[in-house]
Amino acid sequence: MILEVENGGFYQYFCNQTGPHAESAAEALKAIYASKSSELTRLAINVAFPNGLPSDPQKLEVEAWNLPEDVRDELDKISRKFFEQSPSLHADLLSFVKMHPNEIGLLDVSECD
Repeated sequence: MILEVENGGFYQYFCNQTGPHAESAAEALKAIYASKSSELTRLAINVAFPNGLPSDPQKLEVEAWNLPEDVRDELDKISRKFFEQSPSLHADLLSFVKMHPNEIGLLDVSECD
């Protein structure tokens, strides 16, 4: 999710196959203490889909492709804020991995600092 949003913004993310997982992604971001990124993800969902994220992947893709220009513009603004969070988001993820070695397993994160 992170790389997809960083690559093409929330609009592209919602148009891709992983878009249906946006709610889960927001929860995962919250779980690793990346609250700002989680809030921005939820904001993007609410802006794009004020009646809720469609659960059917095909319906979500069609709705995403047909978002009005003003909604796309708003998603671009939210995406830029998400990009600004990127360095701290990656640090949050690395910190979470380091704090939970038993749940995640043995990883060599020495070169990630």
